[in-house]
Amino acid sequence: MFPALNLLPPTHKQELERVAALTLLHEILLFIFIAFSLGALILLAAHFILSQKFRAVVVEYVPGTAKIERLNRDIRLINRDLLAIDSVMQNSLLWSPLIQGVLQAAPAEISFSSLRINSAGTLEIQGTAAARDQLLAFKSALEKIPYLKSVDLPLQFLVKEKAANFRITGAIDAQKIKP
Repeated sequence: MFPALNLLPPTHKQELERVAALTLLHEILLFIFIAFSLGALILLAAHFILSQKFRAVVVEYVPGTAKIERLNRDIRLINRDLLAIDSVMQNSLLWSPLIQGVLQAAPAEISFSSLRINSAGTLEIQGTAAARDQLLAFKSALEKIPYLKSVDLPLQFLVKEKAANFRITGAIDAQKIKP
């Protein structure tokens, strides 16, 4: 092992360390500058290429060409179809809230055999109730659904005390169910 000789005075040593740190900082900043310059050159070249492509597309699709006429015709057809779809959507009713309300109103002892809703605004539910009390509770729960104007349960379905088949009809309030 060699003995460590320090021939530099402390002030020169500090100056040398400072110069080394400044040189390192200079090299880092130079690298960042070169990286940004290369990035700018790449972006400038991309801008130039895209400008040329844009000019070529504009020249190719000058109004009055056959392609533009076909595109305009296709756009008119799509707009006509969208207007037809919009008119259907305006005149349609969302049945999901009504069906969800009917199913939530049904006690567990009620089973459905059919549920019919027609565009005339009527609802018909057929099924079986384990007891008359559950059937009456179901009818009163249906009357609380805001989408139904009226609920009708004929007396003939209330004759049996247990295992009674039923058919409930109702009028739908189309104004409340519109989207």
